[in-house]
Amino acid sequence: SVRVVGRNYAVWAEDSVTVNSGRLTLIATDIADADTRALDSTADQPFVLGSGLTLVSGTWPDGTNIVLTSATDSGKIALARYLRIVPSHTHCLCGDSTYDGHAAHTDVAWLPWAATDSLPTLAGYYYLEDDVTLPAGVIRLPDGVVLCLNGKHIRGAEGDAACITVNGTLSLTDCSATGSIGNVTLASGKLTMWGGKIAENTTLLVDPGNAFTMQGRAVNEGYLIITGNSGLIMDGNAKNRGVIQLMETAGAGNIVFRGYAEGGVVRIAQPQEDAGIRVVGNAKIAELIGVSSSAIRLVMQDDAEIGRVENVVFNSPQLSGNAKLGSADSSFEMRTRKKEEVITVRDRVQLFGTVTVSLEQDGEFMLGGWASITGTLILSRAEGTKKPAKLILT
Repeated sequence: SVRVVGRNYAVWAEDSVTVNSGRLTLIATDIADADTRALDSTADQPFVLGSGLTLVSGTWPDGTNIVLTSATDSGKIALARYLRIVPSHTHCLCGDSTYDGHAAHTDVAWLPWAATDSLPTLAGYYYLEDDVTLPAGVIRLPDGVVLCLNGKHIRGAEGDAACITVNGTLSLTDCSATGSIGNVTLASGKLTMWGGKIAENTTLLVDPGNAFTMQGRAVNEGYLIITGNSGLIMDGNAKNRGVIQLMETAGAGNIVFRGYAEGGVVRIAQPQEDAGIRVVGNAKIAELIGVSSSAIRLVMQDDAEIGRVENVVFNSPQLSGNAKLGSADSSFEMRTRKKEEVITVRDRVQLFGTVTVSLEQDGEFMLGGWASITGTLILSRAEGTKKPAKLILT
């Protein structure tokens, strides 16, 4: 690896500069002089590159506005204060990992990102060449920035969470198995992880009104905190090996587990009245735990599963397919919210543990098809309701 830095130019050459392998960086630092250039060449073809090499150029000496550049593009090279030749980095957005719903790959050419204290401010596909430590404060990104972690790490400065605002969507992937992000707040916009990890002992906080998606083979090993009316989607083969915290969750359709996602441990604190969770497909949640007594809406379909349930009340649940809810040591409540409402558990749904069903006036609990309860069923009427609770077996 060779790095040459000059003021008005880094290298002067009469003939083409030939690079057969390795890495070459040329930087001219004077931004006041319009004639400053990283390579001052009189050759018709400034560079001759060996197989498997990529050239990028930028008009700023810090390389923050790099673009893919042909080795024969003498005009663009002449304007560049930053030139970098590196081995080509090419793979699918998924990081070349097959997962549920994604078997075919489409290769993308990625640009090298060498800065260690910032992220790209132009849309494009980039891969990290080194770890990035983001400063405290607001980091503004445009729509369309896609980062391959390349086994590297993005962190907020020690003791501070960097606040990222995105005018659209920021996407992360990883062609390695070790890349990660942590101690970052998504203050505005959307963040999609196709791969990579939320690192152990770190936090990713999603402020209200935003959206976070984990799909592909993305993994959470830390603390993922979703607040207010922000959306969370876990899809594909995404895994939660840490903790997902739903804080003051709002909206019935904002929290979704689907595909073959493994939701792991999910905690709920102070949900809003309309809060809800959808678990569909083959998605699984190992533990659903309420901080004090947390009431949410629940939709489960297909082969979805939720294991141990603690301190959670399910408002007007909708359970169908082969869904499984609860465990032998679970204790949870299902309740209606209005008169004459019916809670229907049908198909091959299985409930486990101690299940309390609380019904409003003229409400009904209907257990139909091959649905079953393994454990204890407690049928009760809501406070102030005079008529007895009604159980219907069909």
